[in-house]
Parts: sequence; structure tokens; C-alpha cells
Amino acid sequence: MRKLVSLLFIWSFPLSVFAAFGDKPVNWSSSESVDFQDYVVRSLNRQNAIVQNYWAHYWLNQRFLKLNLASPSPVDSTLPLILKDPTINAFAIPGNVIAIHTGLWRATDNESELISVLAHEMAHIALDHFSRLTQKSNQQALTLATGILVSILLAQENPEVANAALISTFAGTAQSRLTFSRAMEVEADQLAQSIMANTRYDTEAGRVFFQKLDDNASSAYEFLMTHPLGNTRSSKLSANTSAPSSKPDERLYLFLKAYVQGNSDVADLPLPAIQSDPANPDLHFAHAIKQVSQESDTATNSQRFKKITQIFPSFLPAHFELLNLQISQDSSAVCDTFNQLNNRAQKEFLTLNVIENMKRAAERCQHRAATYYWHGQFLWQSGREAEAIAFLGRSLKNEKETNQAALLKTLLSQFTSRYERFN
Repeated sequence: MRKLVSLLFIWSFPLSVFAAFGDKPVNWSSSESVDFQDYVVRSLNRQNAIVQNYWAHYWLNQRFLKLNLASPSPVDSTLPLILKDPTINAFAIPGNVIAIHTGLWRATDNESELISVLAHEMAHIALDHFSRLTQKSNQQALTLATGILVSILLAQENPEVANAALISTFAGTAQSRLTFSRAMEVEADQLAQSIMANTRYDTEAGRVFFQKLDDNASSAYEFLMTHPLGNTRSSKLSANTSAPSSKPDERLYLFLKAYVQGNSDVADLPLPAIQSDPANPDLHFAHAIKQVSQESDTATNSQRFKKITQIFPSFLPAHFELLNLQISQDSSAVCDTFNQLNNRAQKEFLTLNVIENMKRAAERCQHRAATYYWHGQFLWQSGREAEAIAFLGRSLKNEKETNQAALLKTLLSQFTSRYERFN
């Protein structure tokens, strides 16, 4: 009960907090969007709502970037997230946050279906739908953003209360707003299909997925409430668009789909041979994950991921998995891997388990400034903001090296500013 009360308190304060974003609260700058994204991640991590699978987030972000390159209206500073929620749902909120539930992964039969939903949520942002929602009331889009966020947080404690909060958030009280929302849904569908037409994905996937959900409405209740009129939307999407000439091999996607959901039987799932697509780092990584699930020799498994880092030096999931295995085997190579990752990792969105491993590696390598940095980040991203600020304040007093002290000072200033805005 205490946790539920604290979550309801979260619902009560954000509207006044967002006043700091100005008279046009949805037209945020890129830096303001990033600040809000940080707040969302901290709030969700506090409730253990984000899937702690870096490869899946990296994969999703790479697909988003490809869609963005193919879009006539690309968007900036967008954060795709994967949430631990069995309901079939996805959403975008002001601040350019897109979330995909694990339940939606489960409901998709192929990669194109999932990407059609990602493209749809991206289209809401590209079409500036949130600003259009605020034409009548500056609070509407803020209510939308915080209402979705609080429903996610509530879902960790009471799914029925969360579902009611989410439906209330989307439906509102005015029929005109609901109708407008339906019009925007169709508009987003059409832009999403146009974006997918410029990619290798099947543009029919959105139509097929909406129809499938309508045919199984009882299991897709939440998605149909938040993304209404599935049959109507399906009929309004253009027919006979550029579907792939041959059916793609979906085994890699099905492997990732099972991995996202934490299935323990990934070792039994088939994968395409690496020779079928040797330039695909995700395929190499999937094979390594499968082999690791069958092999208990940590040193051998480390060599598998080290080889991937040598072939694909920019493929971060392999580097982080290598670091994880080296830490677990107490390898002397930990520091070499950590030093290669330290600066690059500071510029990326990282899942909490990766941040913890960076902290552990910094401690193991007796890298004092990096230890301060990653320990502070771990506390902050865990939702322990006051602890993070106090820790960085103490660390800054102990850091004598000028450049490292400047880095910690910048981080402390950023944390303090965000904490004052959102807490």
C-alpha cells in the first residue's frame, strides 16, 4: 500500500513541475526532451519496469534510426524503450519517448509487424500530434505524458488500477478529443506506411497486425483502447504496396523475441547460418548467446564475444557482454575492455545492468574518477537521486585531477538541475 500511495503522489505533482518548460510545454527543445527522457528512465527503473536487456534496446534503437533515415519528417532526440509488461501495447509521449511492451513483442509474428508499430509511434512524434493536442488546453499533452507514465508505474503494483488510469488518460472526457485522436491514429498509420515503403520492411505488416488484433480483441484489449478503430485503420491503409518479393528469414527475429521475454529455451531455437548474412552483427551475437546457453566454460564464451568485437568494433552489445563475462571470471582482461568502453559508454543510453557492470569494472581497475562517475550514474539511474548527488559532491572534493574533476562537476550540475526540476 505504501508503494501505491507514493505512485499516486507521482501523479499529483508533474503538471506544476512541467510549468518550468514554458508556455508551450510540448514544444520542448532537444535538451528539454532529453531531460524528460532521463526522468522517465529513472522513474521506470525505480519500479523495475524496463527490460534489462541491452542488446534488445540497441537492436530497437538501430531499427528506429533506419526508419528515421527513411522518413520525410525525421525526428530528433527520441528514446525507444522496452517495458516489462505482458499487455499488448506501445505508445509515444511528449518528450519523444517511445515504449514497446514485451506483450506486443509476443503478439508479433515477424519483424515487419513490430517495426510497423514502431513506425506508427514515431509518426505521432513526426506529425507533431502532441502540440495539436494542446491547442485547446496547455495541460492536455502534459496529462497525456504523465498519465501514461503513472499508469506504467501503477502497473508494477496494481494492474487493474493502472489499466483504468491509462484508459482514462487516453479517452478523456470529451468525445471531440476522442474523435480527433482517431483521426490522428489514421494519419500516423499512413505516414508509418509511407516510411516503411522506403525500407526493406513489408508495408502490409501494419494492416495485417491491426486485423489480427481485431480478430483477437479480448487479448488485445489495451492496445485497441489506446489505438482505436483497428478495422477502420486497416481498411484505410493503402493496399498492394511494396511487399518483399520473397519471404524473409524470421528466425533471428524469433530468437530475439524469445530473448526479450526472458525465455530460457533460446538454446533450442534455430538460427540462420552466419554464412547466410556474415555482415550482420546481430546474427553473430545471437549465435554467441545460443552457444553460451549451452557452454559453461566462461573463458571460451569470452573468446566468442571478443571475436565479435574484433569483427564489428562498433557493435556495443558484444563489448558489454564480453565485459560481463570477464567480470564473472575475474579476468585480467577486464581493464583493457573497460578502458576501450569508458568514453563511448558515457554517450549511450544504457540499461541498468550495464551501468552496474561499468561501475564494477571501474572499481576492479582502481580507476578512481571512473568509479565516481559510474557509481554516481548507477545511483541516479536507479532512481536514488538524492544519494547520487550527495555521492558526487563527496567525490568531487576528493578528485585532484583537473579534467576528471571537471567531468564530475558537470555531471553533478546536470543531476542537481534535473532533480530540482522534477522532484
